[in-house]
Amino acid sequence: MKKRFFTLCFLLFSLVLNASNENTFNSFENFSTPRMAIPKIPSFTIIATESNQYSFYPQINVGNYLSFRATREASINSYEFFSDVLKKDFQVYEMNKKGKITYTSEVYKYDHSDFFNAYQKGVESDRAEAREVGITLAGVKKNNSDNEYKITTYSTRRGLIPFPLNIAYYVKKVDDNKILWSMDEDFSNPDYTFTINSNKVIITDKKGNLHTTFYRENDSLFIEASGKKSAKYEIRVNREASQFEYYKDGKQTGKTMYKLVDWC
Repeated sequence: MKKRFFTLCFLLFSLVLNASNENTFNSFENFSTPRMAIPKIPSFTIIATESNQYSFYPQINVGNYLSFRATREASINSYEFFSDVLKKDFQVYEMNKKGKITYTSEVYKYDHSDFFNAYQKGVESDRAEAREVGITLAGVKKNNSDNEYKITTYSTRRGLIPFPLNIAYYVKKVDDNKILWSMDEDFSNPDYTFTINSNKVIITDKKGNLHTTFYRENDSLFIEASGKKSAKYEIRVNREASQFEYYKDGKQTGKTMYKLVDWC
């Protein structure tokens, strides 16, 4: 995916559930059973504690478009949101000033049970791992229970060459309304807490300060960042123009054109 598609800070992130996307784990009502996946698709990063490290794709999804991935990142699965809104297969594309299409993506498939069913290569019952030439680069695996996971980056990159690295953190689903993020296995004082309240996902830091709030309204996702980097972002599906639009504090900062795929 070409980076110029996205002027917001987009990265990648996502797992699997047997129920409707919109009605079950994207309704901002509760967190779902953690699900693993390895999608190579863009996403919106809300926490990045190791942003200087190369990012790999294994991630764990917990519903409401929220995912956690290697290199200590929490992200919003924007393409899962797009799929929920459109409820059809789609592609994104790029066009030059002469109106010629210069890039077309893979087909992003709509799945009424789980968008990430298409991204299960490398996923096993208890783990998901990214490998190259026999080397495990990053992985997600169950830690002590079905609702606790360890997420690890084993290597980073310098150019095309992987170098050893061991950065891990832990995520635990406490109940349908709370998830904890900890740099170690002690969840008594987590680094971040994710809760659901009034159809919003609310993120607080170790000191209880508000970090980020995000929520869905119709064809838009709103992300409100607090603190020194306070800002309000919007990810919008513009059906009339067939494009995904990105805003910061009400000002459009970018767009991605899309087209629906009709297999008939």
